[in-house]
Amino acid sequence: MQAYIAQRLILTIPTLIGVTLLTFVGLRVALPGDVVDVIIGEYSENDEVVRARLEKELGLSSSIPAHEWLGLSWFVGEEKGILQGNLGKSLHSGRPVLDEVKRRVPVSFELGLWAQISAIAISVPLGVWAALKQDKLPDYGLRSAAILLNAVPSFWIAVLVITFGFRWFGWVPPINFEYLADNPVAHLKIMLLPALIIGLTPSGGLIRLVRTQMLEVLRMDYIRTAQAKGLGQNTIL
Repeated sequence: MQAYIAQRLILTIPTLIGVTLLTFVGLRVALPGDVVDVIIGEYSENDEVVRARLEKELGLSSSIPAHEWLGLSWFVGEEKGILQGNLGKSLHSGRPVLDEVKRRVPVSFELGLWAQISAIAISVPLGVWAALKQDKLPDYGLRSAAILLNAVPSFWIAVLVITFGFRWFGWVPPINFEYLADNPVAHLKIMLLPALIIGLTPSGGLIRLVRTQMLEVLRMDYIRTAQAKGLGQNTIL
């Protein structure tokens, strides 16, 4: 077991190098343009002075092999290496990436938690209902809906909700984020819809899982014994 763990740890080194190489080739070589084009935008795209200054600041003025070596050296650099916890600065805000990650992780964790709660709240009652209506119209409809939810990505549903919500009702989701401690009502309004949409995709599989498990339990001997003793359906459920 120890040899296996050591082997897997050693294999992470070429894996990390391979991932960085593929990412670098995909972003720097395969795709047209670079981050400089995004930063300066269309208004300064012909300003060679601005472009040269940005390329120098971002380390893009060197050759492609030298740039890739610089990227790999960030993993083990003594002063600014990734292994030392320095992820560099954000190209969007200019602040340290680690600070940006620390600021966003609690929000993402909370959103994921609300999404799991919404997925369970949707799937458990619907899965039970599908089991009780086995091989009937509600069962067929819910199973079809579950397959559809598994196939449709949540971000596409979000785009549809925002687009048609504005087109039909003039509604747009809140733009400015509010923390729970500062404004609980506004915070819940911001979190509710994204959590519901994110929870739709896993709820498709959970509906089918709950239905299958419910049908399996309903056929067990102790359920038949409870029915034979005259217990009501709601009590058994």
